[in-house]
Amino acid sequence: MSTRKVTTFLYCIFLVLPASSVFAAITTSHLTEAEFDALMPQVSFVAEGRIGDRGSGANIEARNYTGTPLHTAAGAGHEGIADLLISEGARVNARNDDRATPFMVAARKHFFVPEQKHAAVIDLLAARGANVDVADIDGATALHYAAGCGLTDTVKQLIAHGAYVNAVDGRGLTPLAYAAYLCHREIFKILRRHGAEY
Repeated sequence: MSTRKVTTFLYCIFLVLPASSVFAAITTSHLTEAEFDALMPQVSFVAEGRIGDRGSGANIEARNYTGTPLHTAAGAGHEGIADLLISEGARVNARNDDRATPFMVAARKHFFVPEQKHAAVIDLLAARGANVDVADIDGATALHYAAGCGLTDTVKQLIAHGAYVNAVDGRGLTPLAYAAYLCHREIFKILRRHGAEY
């Protein structure tokens, strides 16, 4: 079976199998946007028939060390899957073992996932009630993550969603300090224009 067929199969069944399959399917990123969009109605159909039936084995709040399926969808930049999970009752502000929420996970850099895919997930999560200023186990917020990763557009987006530019992590560092220490000059300028301090 080709990679594309395996991927399509996984997307079709990811919500009707136990939690391990949910995580495996969401992290598969081989589909093009057009293929994914064409497949979403099928995934939704499967979900409608199974997610509501808690005895089916599907568990949208299943957890592993990285968090819930919503954390995984956010990290992979899958807006459609994230929206579907939230619509079926996934908690937007669920925490993983590092106390990070799906919103925070979407604000990090992920290999092979374009920043614009995360932008759509960030907008979705913010619209669905995500806390934009919640801190992880180290006191870092989504804005700390984006500033540290050098994600200029994500930093602008988080500020537009009301992220507090002077949040302090557990070591006393602000997002501005992250940008300065990691030489992200454009982000440093953006944060300063919005009143950020060390």
